[in-house]
Amino acid sequence: MILIRAFWALFLAGCVAYGFHRSWKWEHGAPLPETIFGDDKPRTKDTAVWLDPSFLPVILLLILVLLGAMDGRDGVERFLSLSLDVMFVISVYFLLLIVLLPVFRKYFSARACATMWILPVFMFWQAHILLRNAPVPSIVIYIPSNVLEVLFLIWAAGFVVVFAGKYISHYIFRHSVMSASTPVKDPETLELFAQELERLEYYRPVRLVISSAVTVPLSMGRTKRSRVTVLPNREFTQQELRFVFRHEIHHLQRGDVSNKVFFAFCQALCWFNPLIWIATRKASDDLELSCDEIVLEEMDEHMRRQYAALLLDTAGRSGGFTTCLSAAAETMRYRLKNVVTVRKRWPGTVLLSVAMFLCVMAYGTVAVSNDRGTVAELITEYRTAADVRSVFYQPEGETRLSEVHAWESEALFSYLTSLEVEKLSSANEIHDLGGQRVSVVLDKHGTMQLIFHDRFIEVYHYHNGGKTEYYYLRSALDWDAVTGCLDLEAER
Repeated sequence: MILIRAFWALFLAGCVAYGFHRSWKWEHGAPLPETIFGDDKPRTKDTAVWLDPSFLPVILLLILVLLGAMDGRDGVERFLSLSLDVMFVISVYFLLLIVLLPVFRKYFSARACATMWILPVFMFWQAHILLRNAPVPSIVIYIPSNVLEVLFLIWAAGFVVVFAGKYISHYIFRHSVMSASTPVKDPETLELFAQELERLEYYRPVRLVISSAVTVPLSMGRTKRSRVTVLPNREFTQQELRFVFRHEIHHLQRGDVSNKVFFAFCQALCWFNPLIWIATRKASDDLELSCDEIVLEEMDEHMRRQYAALLLDTAGRSGGFTTCLSAAAETMRYRLKNVVTVRKRWPGTVLLSVAMFLCVMAYGTVAVSNDRGTVAELITEYRTAADVRSVFYQPEGETRLSEVHAWESEALFSYLTSLEVEKLSSANEIHDLGGQRVSVVLDKHGTMQLIFHDRFIEVYHYHNGGKTEYYYLRSALDWDAVTGCLDLEAER
């Protein structure tokens, strides 16, 4: 199974690398490939790296519905464990990015740094693949069921308040902006906007308006009816408008409004973690830095200084799920330094693919358990040594279980049922890392098979549709104690 996981990690890493490289080429002038049917209609260059990140909440909701429909309460518990895993991965990943971001910004393109923030979307868009190929966790965090239920209710309330609040705030902001707006009617401005749309090969409809409710140029909306670029009610030179339009059109091409929705989802998912709020602010900064980078590419020092002056002149805050030309004071210093300083950086394709591979391979090393006890308490309740029907053993270095024809039933059953375990709810299938295994088949009130590994137990419930459960061993199995109960030389 580890090979399947490695293959999946390589597949996702390759998809990210291909998507980023393709969008990088398109933004740097490469033509779109010819259509199969030779359609002459102009096509928009969508330079989003791969998937729309705002789909992640929808994907997780779909998984909840499917798991609940197929497995009932067990499916819902599995989804809650998956949600905890998503929360943990995003928290740790964002924390590492905060630490490593200064190094990444120094050596890699701002476009790669901006893409690094949305890698969890690519990782979880088919979360069932990760669930079916989970590694043996290195750390298991135990949270009692009653405590977990209370914490879940508190978390769910916070999630709804934050996420709903973000959407309500966005619609209030959008309403205030659009109610104070008028369509741009100046022919020169409209012509310049049309030229920049054509230059960047963006043919989706975008309204251009002026609003007295904003002080900074911004864009918002993801659909044909809602997509709009807003200018503040002030005078701009033609060159300044060219800068503004290029910056905002690149945001639209990259789907950065959807990225803002994803960042809001991360804030809601981990609303109790202040590091996530810091990380999502830095992620938003990288979206702006990456657009600065592409707009100013191959421009001379004079034009760079003009762009820097425009940033200073329009500095301010926007609101809702919007992308804006300028930014607040706390991020302006770094942007200005980046604008006036020409520095050669690597695109970052290899960085993204390596990060994607490591994320997938590392997923599942920390798990959450809400049930703890001995094997006798959690698994083999009401069973005795007399219920052991057969035993199989796989020595070190071999690849299959072999039947054992004689064993000390009381001693073996007593030792195995005394082991302390923690139930793993999120994994559908843990891959075996090799080593010894012992299988015990019980036959009373339905057949059950327990396969003991070094650090976990597989439990097959044959009487319950072949359901499989996994339990983490709190201490490694004592193989001397196990083999001491087995007569490996006995014949059938």
